[in-house]
Amino acid sequence: MAGDSFASLRERLLRAGIAPRHVRRYLRELTDHLADLTERQRAAGYNEENAAIRARALLGDDAELAVAMEEQPGFRSIAARYPWLVFGILPPLALILIFLLWALAVVLLAFATGIIVPHHMGPLKVPGWFIRMGTGWMLASNFIIGPALAWALVQLAQRQRLSLAWPVLTTALFLALGPRALFNTTAHNIGIGITSILPIFPRALGGAVPIHWPTFLGQALLLCLPLAWLAQRRSKATS
Repeated sequence: MAGDSFASLRERLLRAGIAPRHVRRYLRELTDHLADLTERQRAAGYNEENAAIRARALLGDDAELAVAMEEQPGFRSIAARYPWLVFGILPPLALILIFLLWALAVVLLAFATGIIVPHHMGPLKVPGWFIRMGTGWMLASNFIIGPALAWALVQLAQRQRLSLAWPVLTTALFLALGPRALFNTTAHNIGIGITSILPIFPRALGGAVPIHWPTFLGQALLLCLPLAWLAQRRSKATS
């Protein structure tokens, strides 16, 4: 990271939507250029403090330095240009996809280990390890997938200084969707599916179901923790 000489410039560029990788590269270039200018001022006979002050003045103020980046639309991040896509449309789709992949993985494992045999009509022999594994995966899916995605997007919003409203939108969408993985076994059936409090899944995957309050409240708590962290971080930055 660049030194404190460019701390305010870094904040301005990030708030302008410039992608962090471009900000880091630009500040490295400015740091190198400032070092060269400072060395020239020392060679001209100025002491350390005066050489640094004169070099910084020669480089230009933050407003002048920021314009070079702010006037280039290509330097703005995708999240800054299309926050409605990154925080509004993609997260629910990603959440659904990951849940579907979870269910598919459990089904494929059951076929691969011979627990489910095509066209088998008799009772199923479900080993204890499969029941424990399926139950563990179900719990992990219900309480890790959504919060992990929410945390990643909160980190993205913080790195790029985006409005708190965008991760709040993502959290609200996750809560409205209310996804829940299902896993249960009987002597004749292995139940693997995904449910939602919204009627978006076909009946084969569970369909819409009444809210399972313990799962919903647990998800809500875990989803709100990243928001609370970001709100506290922003509060400290402005105080």
